[in-house]
Amino acid sequence: MFIVYSPEGQSLALTVQQLPVLRVDPATRVNKVEDTGLEQLKPDEGKQQSVLAGQSKALRAYQQSAKEQPQRRVAVQVAEIMSEPLITINQEATLAQAFDRMTRLKIDYLPVVDETTLVGLLSRERLLHKILLDDNGEIEVGGEKQVFDVMQKQVITTSRDTDIRQVAQVFSEYRVGALVIMNSVEQPIGMVTRGDLIKRLAKEPPIEIYI
Repeated sequence: MFIVYSPEGQSLALTVQQLPVLRVDPATRVNKVEDTGLEQLKPDEGKQQSVLAGQSKALRAYQQSAKEQPQRRVAVQVAEIMSEPLITINQEATLAQAFDRMTRLKIDYLPVVDETTLVGLLSRERLLHKILLDDNGEIEVGGEKQVFDVMQKQVITTSRDTDIRQVAQVFSEYRVGALVIMNSVEQPIGMVTRGDLIKRLAKEPPIEIYI
């Protein structure tokens, strides 16, 4: 489940749709073959019965083996790759304070809160569009603006048990770089970014989606 939060509160619940079904091109028409000569072939009925019996035995063995195997489950959930504890910033903070926090902690996203309620998300990219830096990398213009006036005010969130394939799909379809992770009482507890997802995909041993 993916939920969009804004300063007005929870506004929309989204479930990522399944990947589109593959479309197969129509088969090319084949002209009728008038004379195949197959009617002259006479199958060996005894051999055919033996093959069928072998296939039936193999099928029963497979079905028995399938019953004994544990149910497959999703192996990689958001909880395994998200960053926590969550670093946030108050909506009344200045852009100078947000820039200092991002720079010191080497992070690119700050969830914005009003006390403990999520109200927005501030990215380094959005922040840098609103300030001007001097030659020393210090804010020269715009640092006095409030975070609330600059932040993204609709934030897509999800829960700890979400399949990371769904997270990847959200990143792709909605062109976002981070998702805030919420707990059962709708408080932000962590974050997952594109970078977190890429690091996990590149990690050894390779991901097994199901185990």
